[in-house]
Amino acid sequence: MNRPRRASLTRNTVGLTTVVAALAVALTGLIAWQTAARGAEQRERDQLARHATVLSRLPALSEALFTGAQVLARPNGVQLAVIAPDGTVSGTATPAVDRAAPDS
Repeated sequence: MNRPRRASLTRNTVGLTTVVAALAVALTGLIAWQTAARGAEQRERDQLARHATVLSRLPALSEALFTGAQVLARPNGVQLAVIAPDGTVSGTATPAVDRAAPDS
């Protein structure tokens, strides 16, 4: 009589170890990807915060200085807006600021 051949203990151990290792690699990759994405987002937020802090501490910008800052910032995708004390907005980011304004 021919009995069905059972897999050896070594083969089962190697198979299980391979599955566990593959799962560990997949989970590590997923966690590393999420961590890198969060780190990149945090760096962008920090950079924007530094820019906003510097700009908020400057006195009222002259038109020439403001135009120059817009020209320098444009290649990086940065748009600037100035909100005057009376509430008027000027600059390339005016549409974004207007959309963010609360309805009165």
